[in-house]
Amino acid sequence: MQHTEKFNKPFINKVDDEETSTKEIKKQTKDRFSKKFIAFGGTALVLLGFGVERILNNEKPKEAIKTTVIEETQSTQQETTSTSSESIIDNDIEELPTVENTEISSSLLSDPEKFMDTYINNRITAWFNSGSTIEDAEAAYDSRNLYKYATETAAKYDSIFEEALLAEDWKSNSEMVTWVENMKEIHRSTVYYYYLTFSKENDPLDKVGYARSSELLKIKSTITNSDGSLTVISSGRDYDNEKENRVGEELSDYKSVAGDTTEVTRTFIDEDGIAKLSNIKLQRNN
Repeated sequence: MQHTEKFNKPFINKVDDEETSTKEIKKQTKDRFSKKFIAFGGTALVLLGFGVERILNNEKPKEAIKTTVIEETQSTQQETTSTSSESIIDNDIEELPTVENTEISSSLLSDPEKFMDTYINNRITAWFNSGSTIEDAEAAYDSRNLYKYATETAAKYDSIFEEALLAEDWKSNSEMVTWVENMKEIHRSTVYYYYLTFSKENDPLDKVGYARSSELLKIKSTITNSDGSLTVISSGRDYDNEKENRVGEELSDYKSVAGDTTEVTRTFIDEDGIAKLSNIKLQRNN
């Protein structure tokens, strides 16, 4: 059963005929949502959850007492062109995110490479895609308002990742607030596009439902601070599978996640045995 023709979104012009053509719905969808979704194409506008206006200079914390420089080795993974669905988190995960299964033990901070691999490649990617399940997509179409359903579903999972991954007082840090707000926008967009593309029955161009991933490329250095926190300077990228669905062809107005690399400085603290992000700064690579 096709879903595309039987839903109404708040930003699509109201029509009397419930059997409005798929072409018209896709056109109106693109016109509205492409303006809010990511506009990469050579610039790190929202890479790793940041807005371009928040690109900052990287500064080493004054309280640093120990620095370990790690040789900068390029990731063995393929470049941006390797964005098939196989390299992106499975949309049909069996275990839904909870605070408990999303938290990362602070004991892993003793192994920065393993910790950052878990934090970036797994947890941030999971945040992007949480709510992108077949069950949620079916429920979204049943609700007859995909955008509203995607917004509400994404918000439900946002609170889980905030509690599991962020320091208790993160809202007092303006850089953290900006980053989280961009993460939420990316998350909502990702889930919404998944609902539009999850089934081949909607459109043959949708080979795989839309998904987005974050990838750690290399760790430049780690800094153990006097207060016991750990600062990690690393580079990474975001990418998606837009070539496998209509997001690349139509829905995002031909704008995609370009996979630009960005250097990010993150500081993690130990809160009751759980590693939490307490500060974050981004510097665009030239």
